[in-house]
Amino acid sequence: MRDAAYNEPRRSAGFRVMLDRQDAIMEQIRIISERFALQLPQKIADFRAAYARVSAAPHDAGALRELHGLAHRMTGAAATFGFPELSVAARLVEQPLRAILDTNAPPAPAELVRLDGVVQAFLACASGNSTPCAHELPALGASPPRILLCLPGAPELQAELSVQLVQFGYQVETVAHREAIAHTERPAAIVATLPEDAEAAREVGRHAQVPVVYVSACGDLPSRLLATRAGGKAFFVLPLDTHALIDKLNVLTHLKPQEPYRVLLVDDSPLEATMHALMFEGMGIETRVVTDPMQVMAPLAEFRPELILMDLVMPGCTGLDLAAAIRQQDAYDSIPIVFLTADASAEKHLAALELGGDDYLLKPLRAEHVSVSVLSRLQRARLLRTYMTRDSLTGLYNHTHLQEQLELALARARRHGGLFAFAMVDLDRFKSVNDTHGHLAGDRVIKSLATLLKQRLRNTDLIGRYGGEEFAVILGGVDAAGAVQVLDEIRRAFEGLRHRTADGGEFAVTLSAGVAAYPGHGELSELIEAADRALYRAKEQGRNRILSTSP
Repeated sequence: MRDAAYNEPRRSAGFRVMLDRQDAIMEQIRIISERFALQLPQKIADFRAAYARVSAAPHDAGALRELHGLAHRMTGAAATFGFPELSVAARLVEQPLRAILDTNAPPAPAELVRLDGVVQAFLACASGNSTPCAHELPALGASPPRILLCLPGAPELQAELSVQLVQFGYQVETVAHREAIAHTERPAAIVATLPEDAEAAREVGRHAQVPVVYVSACGDLPSRLLATRAGGKAFFVLPLDTHALIDKLNVLTHLKPQEPYRVLLVDDSPLEATMHALMFEGMGIETRVVTDPMQVMAPLAEFRPELILMDLVMPGCTGLDLAAAIRQQDAYDSIPIVFLTADASAEKHLAALELGGDDYLLKPLRAEHVSVSVLSRLQRARLLRTYMTRDSLTGLYNHTHLQEQLELALARARRHGGLFAFAMVDLDRFKSVNDTHGHLAGDRVIKSLATLLKQRLRNTDLIGRYGGEEFAVILGGVDAAGAVQVLDEIRRAFEGLRHRTADGGEFAVTLSAGVAAYPGHGELSELIEAADRALYRAKEQGRNRILSTSP
């Protein structure tokens, strides 16, 4: 049977799920912040006791280090859990303690007087802080997505793009000139011709936080800079690659959210680690938390993170030591490591970068920090990996990587008793498309099917270009009948697409597919051969159909 939750990531259900998830995350953040507030009196009592030991023996380096550790942890934790004033007061205690410890000499009387002043100020601040400030997560958009087209001077392009966008699940509204944009309802995104100057371009982006995609006949650097300075989220050069534009809109409007980024959080403070994990998850980033740095190797191998966010100061194994040990292993040499610290010392940050770190962030971690530093590094890391595993024309997995993913899917299903389906998808009579309309038209047909597959299937499904006009799909958690139903919907949608010819005409193309499933077919070669046989039967029976095979 088809998985009842199969369509959950699609637009209408997907946004409801994301909104509900954000509500749940905010509730968890509130609970964790209140838990920290309940623990705060004991933390302050520990701080008082540690300072009493320093006052009794100011030359005791151990007592000074203990007090510094408490102040350092309070600096990050208080800001993270909604006590910004207390965080500032703790940082003022941490700084003179750090200076005393760095000299490796007994503190001078003037240093002790200064220390006493900032400690008393911290304790006074603590007595007046009992309620955490509210936290916020980035707002999600609304459904359904409506695209506003403003392509004056290109009526044919605007008409063709309107048809294509509707076929791929968007609502479309067109306006004849830039001034009309101000009088429209706020869209999910705007596709517009690049204006002649920055001031005119800013008019296009009147709607706050609406992504604007600019289109221009000129792709030189001044044009690209103009688009960037006007707030453009993407830039395309004519003649327009419609499918690349739709791929970009799918991401910008969340019509087809991309596979979540994976971040490994290494922090010895469970509360702070949980808070940061919730922040990441609220932004659609999958996280795994490790609170014992000595246990990091297993999650590295199993979770395969795309970035490691690591606390710089941890007992037993500092972030610097751990980063160096991770970098010794070739498999993890290219994973970005970002250090998280409450210490603003430039020397510490330089040391972190020298020992294999890629960046550092100061506590408390905020959503804007994630956007600027963490997300940008995740995007670049994924882009580099894409070059090694993706087909250049379609952006789908290449043959080699899909074969590896099929082997992994089979191993996981055997280990956990799951099920999945494997399908071979082939364009019908594709040679005649190339012969009649040319190879450029054939490439556009291949890209249109790739775009449709990416949009209609779930993020957990794996799609690859097997070679030429042949594709392969791995659908997790469904049997053969469920996979046939899913692919038949895609077949009907693809049959309805119209492809343009160079002389302004149009044509349609159909597809056929063969499906086999595990555990009915238990070996890799058997699974591939069974799907291929089903595809051959679909071709024999007249094409434009989806068939499955029984074991």
